[in-house]
Amino acid sequence: MLTRTFLLAWYSAMITRIDKAGDIIKQGYSESTRKIDMSIVTDADKKSHHILTDGWTQTSIISEETYFPQQKMPDVITWVDPLDATQEYSEGLNKYVSIMACLTENGQPKAGILHFPFTDETWAVIGNEWLERPALTFTPPQNIIVSRTHAGDVKKTLQGFDVTIAGGSGYKTAEVLKGNNLAYVHTTNIKTWDICAPDAFIRATNGTFVEWKTGKPFNYTKVQHTGGIFASTTVSIYWFRMVLVFKNIFVQIALILLLWVGIYSFPQKKLETVQKPESTMKLSFLLCTLGLISSFVIWAIAKERIMTIDYDGEKFQNPTVLVFLCRLLSSTIAGHYVLKQSTPLYKLSFASISNVISSLCAYTALNYTVFPIVVIFKSLKMIPVLLMGSWVFKKRYKPIAYILTGTLSVGVALCLFSRFKDSQNNLSLFGIILMLGYVISDAFTSQWQNYIYKEYATPSLEMMWGVNTCSVIFTGVLTFVTGELDCTIDFVIQHPVFVTHVALLCIPAVIGQLFIFKTIELYGAASFAMIMTGRQAITLITSCIIFGHKFDMIGIVGITIVIGTLIAKNKFQLEKKNEYEKVSLEEDIETSTLENHKD
Repeated sequence: MLTRTFLLAWYSAMITRIDKAGDIIKQGYSESTRKIDMSIVTDADKKSHHILTDGWTQTSIISEETYFPQQKMPDVITWVDPLDATQEYSEGLNKYVSIMACLTENGQPKAGILHFPFTDETWAVIGNEWLERPALTFTPPQNIIVSRTHAGDVKKTLQGFDVTIAGGSGYKTAEVLKGNNLAYVHTTNIKTWDICAPDAFIRATNGTFVEWKTGKPFNYTKVQHTGGIFASTTVSIYWFRMVLVFKNIFVQIALILLLWVGIYSFPQKKLETVQKPESTMKLSFLLCTLGLISSFVIWAIAKERIMTIDYDGEKFQNPTVLVFLCRLLSSTIAGHYVLKQSTPLYKLSFASISNVISSLCAYTALNYTVFPIVVIFKSLKMIPVLLMGSWVFKKRYKPIAYILTGTLSVGVALCLFSRFKDSQNNLSLFGIILMLGYVISDAFTSQWQNYIYKEYATPSLEMMWGVNTCSVIFTGVLTFVTGELDCTIDFVIQHPVFVTHVALLCIPAVIGQLFIFKTIELYGAASFAMIMTGRQAITLITSCIIFGHKFDMIGIVGITIVIGTLIAKNKFQLEKKNEYEKVSLEEDIETSTLENHKD
């Protein structure tokens, strides 16, 4: 059993050598060669190695530069990495470079030192006692830090998380300890001298440092480890794996469907027929257009502020929570005015589930497709609305509806392409399938709401309450199982001004929803979809003005077409009246005339 006195003596002797080695490394290197495994080694590596190992007598010592396989490891070993991140060192990426030393007893880390010579930053621990360390933070963003040169398939494994690429296992561990990343994940082979000291630091914070494949703690009685790494100060590997599963879009959709089964099976309270007043509030199409566009432009600007601009150097990364909060406020306000329920909740849930699936598909598609494909689908989203109405809901649209749709699509496409930047994403069939899922689900949402209005004569506020209540259930569970809700709470504690920005996001979202349901009720799904499609172009130009984005002549032409199309729509009726509706209207007129004669 190593005593504290021995550990302190080990630290004092080793830190002196590490300081000298750091000075040598900062002077640079003059030559480099390749090892048998083709990894690079410089003369600075070798000089640092000699400073750390020559004349060392306190324990057995194993260095990256002189290790030879042995039949049996001694009980007490000092492991040293004379220069971690040599590849980055040779490329001039000096911030990743470190020197590491670790003392083990029977395979368990008992002391560790990590020194960054180019930033003069040192971490040191004996047992669970910190001797030197920068500030630790335990409210990390949802970023995962991975290897720059030995990544393997880690990006594919971590699908759904933002990934930070960095060199040097010492640097990556330090970034986790500082709270700049949620976890450090490595899926390929790694050596003991690369991870022994980082393990000692994570243990001192009561964090998790285990094999990625097995979830078991490391035992440093061998040089090479094949199980990968998972290191975090805030989450266990089991929780992380569960969150990783629920980051998968198919699992999320399956979960939503399971929740929908619960809504469908839940006992329905007695429904009452709601008598519509003789004169309902009528809003002109232009007023609905102005209300929708104004509300959602403000909403989009608030969202861009939240998602793209730093809060003291940290970005908010949980958009699902924003959807949840907007839905929660909308459901609460609408529910206050709903005294009688006329429509089964499970009927209203169809619009909610399709809306959530549409959002999931659109968000996930960004990882699998290129920007022009997104532009095309978003600008043509009116076409699926018309097709859905014609084929599924047996509606008939006038030719002018298709003409206006085509014109609007051209205008929106021009606006979106005016901000086109080369995308790093690869075009894939899966990305196109996701975008198809987005436009089909989006088209179904408004058409289903229009159907419910006609079938049940559902009041707008009841529609708003029912759809949003179901969305609160769906998004609330998603934010919990993916860990986004916990991260948002931590974010609010760190950045209280975020609450004000969320309020500026939620209030126009609620007002916009009032206009959504009123527009669908009065003018139908196609007219509503036309407004919301055109809204993208108007939001874009407003964003350019506020946030200083460039907006070229193509964009100006596009916005002109969009505004002109929406104004022209005010003069046309898109949907043809069905024959039974015409007969019903004639009968109403005839009945009214007879009653007047009787009077």
